[in-house]
Amino acid sequence: QELIGRGAEGQGGFSTTRTDSFGELILDISKGDLHGGLEDHVSAVLDDFQDEHGRVNSLVDKAVWFNRFPPILTFQLQRVSYDKELQTCVKVDSAFEFDKEVFMDRYLQEHRAEASVGRGKMANLRSETASLQTQLAAMAEYAGPTRRDVPLLDYFAGTLQYLEAAAADPANAAQAGKLREGARVVTLVRDMETQRGTGLTRQLAEVKVKVDGMFSNLKREGYRLFSVLVHDGKAGSGHYWAYIQRQDDSWVKFSDADVSPVAEEEVWKMSVGGHATTSAYCLMYRRSDIDNSASSLLPAAVKLEVEGDNAKLAEECVAWDAAQTLETFSSQFRKAVADADTGPSSTSVDGSLSFERFLHTANEGLLMRHLISKEVAARVYGSAIDNQLQTKLNEATNEASVPLNEQQAARLEELRTTYLTYLSTSVAVVEASVARQDGGAGGIERGLVLLASALRAQYTSLEAVRKANVFREDLLPSFKHAQEEVLNSMRATIASLGTDPSASLDDFARAYGVVCQAGKALTGLYAATAVIGVAEECAAMAEKAVQHCRTAGVACEALEGMTREAAAGFPSIQSPEAKRVSWEEATDVLSRLQGRAGAREQGDNPDGQVMSNGPAPDRRDVNAMDEA
Repeated sequence: QELIGRGAEGQGGFSTTRTDSFGELILDISKGDLHGGLEDHVSAVLDDFQDEHGRVNSLVDKAVWFNRFPPILTFQLQRVSYDKELQTCVKVDSAFEFDKEVFMDRYLQEHRAEASVGRGKMANLRSETASLQTQLAAMAEYAGPTRRDVPLLDYFAGTLQYLEAAAADPANAAQAGKLREGARVVTLVRDMETQRGTGLTRQLAEVKVKVDGMFSNLKREGYRLFSVLVHDGKAGSGHYWAYIQRQDDSWVKFSDADVSPVAEEEVWKMSVGGHATTSAYCLMYRRSDIDNSASSLLPAAVKLEVEGDNAKLAEECVAWDAAQTLETFSSQFRKAVADADTGPSSTSVDGSLSFERFLHTANEGLLMRHLISKEVAARVYGSAIDNQLQTKLNEATNEASVPLNEQQAARLEELRTTYLTYLSTSVAVVEASVARQDGGAGGIERGLVLLASALRAQYTSLEAVRKANVFREDLLPSFKHAQEEVLNSMRATIASLGTDPSASLDDFARAYGVVCQAGKALTGLYAATAVIGVAEECAAMAEKAVQHCRTAGVACEALEGMTREAAAGFPSIQSPEAKRVSWEEATDVLSRLQGRAGAREQGDNPDGQVMSNGPAPDRRDVNAMDEA
């Protein structure tokens, strides 16, 4: 920095030079743009310079030349000034233009000779620019008698409108000539001012071309804008945020904890100033010819501190993510346990119980929570569960995630088998309902066989089913109801033999076989009482039917075969078995059973529902039947 005193009356001239380092450059925004502020910073006349003897010299020229520039250039914009009249600080939001890229060669000591000449020319161009802008501003906001914000040409338009209207008014016939002459003069002046405005605008454009072309040969020290700090508010209050450009040239807004991408247009709109109370107060440029990564611009000590802080932040992020994931696991675990605890009633054993709810119904709460914890952990964490995480999961589930011991694991497998029996029984019951709903003797008979198979399936795991509280009390009454329907059809056939000697006994024989097949399924089971007396009645009806055939000379081989089978204990008749549901099928089967249960609650029967709900006569007439 050089200070040159030109000397005043009674004073001699002087010259001083000193070299300083700088962190940021403070610019006066009244200069309108970045280079205007820089030129004012590096070349000015000091009006309050005081020498070492305390003497004030108002004729001191200041000149600043830079030996070199740092990788990052920071420009602090003077947006706050002291208002002497108000005796307080005020915010200045005047427009201050700046470019995406600036070249700093003209301010370097090595280009002093060439740049000094350019500075003089630039000062003249800026003075000319200011004069042209002042004249255009005066036309744009003409100082009229009552207002100062009306364009001059608007005054002319209003005046002409008044004079022309007045001249056309018959009441002003005597003055019409003078009024029209006045309008002519105003038109001439308006046209002259219009031409003057056009000329001023053209001159301003020409000066701008000269300004932009100045120092065109000094463009090696390039810097690109990468960050803008913005303030919205007054001198003593408001909100601060920053725009930062990423390496892909996109912009991001950092406003407190909110970080969001923004369009470049927003950066300029909120930064330049000139409207409202929002404007940039700091600009940061990065050297164009260096690596854009921030780490390459930091001193070693700062870089080390930043890397350490980043490493700590990374650890905190990992810990935070882990905590959030654990909370997700805990929340889902608690909800799943609550759903299992408050699911369908333990008396709802129609097949709609999930395995977790089944475990709850079986009073196996620990196994239920263990199974839920494993399912939720697999969903949230996948297979990446180490010992440390397992410990946290154990704590979050009150030890429900602890691996099962050998006895618990065996018990869980037993319950899986019982659950599959429960599903298999439920499927047979539903299919029986569908078969009976389809109607006809064939459907009723098929329903009887399916119910018999369901009874047999339940009996095979009777103790386990009862212990798990999923024993279906409705099965036997339903079976007896279906059995009675088949017997009634057989009785009707026998009753008709006296009136219709030609009646076919094929259906009777088939029904007889179905009743025998169902009876064999129940042989030795808890439900054997359901067929006591039925075999004797069927045998008696069959014998009567055979005698009828012989008397009528009608062939009845099928019926005679069934009679022989009955006498021999039905050796060739297979006991019906319910289709066994595998564990792989359990989820799909449960989904269909739950869909059926939901449709029953709503009174619906969705199209395409394989396991649809019928009138369920097995439940409707339970009270009218014999107790099981």
